[in-house]
Amino acid sequence: MTLKGLLAVFLWIILLFFLAVGTLFIASITGFATGGIALLNTPTLLIDLLISLSEKQNKFVVVLIYLNVAVLLASR
Repeated sequence: MTLKGLLAVFLWIILLFFLAVGTLFIASITGFATGGIALLNTPTLLIDLLISLSEKQNKFVVVLIYLNVAVLLASR
């Protein structure tokens, strides 16, 4: 693997880390995180969170959570 490839992998890992931390932070702000890790591990709670945030039209938060859901599904 070239240096560019290693750098790309490293940047993706950093991006995914910040997405996960950001989702926990957003969940705690919106009051949905009675347990942040439990929230990330429970798909139904994630779906409820997405529906609630979609109703509030907070597109940035919804996009972050969709990306995080995709990462979680890909990692399982």
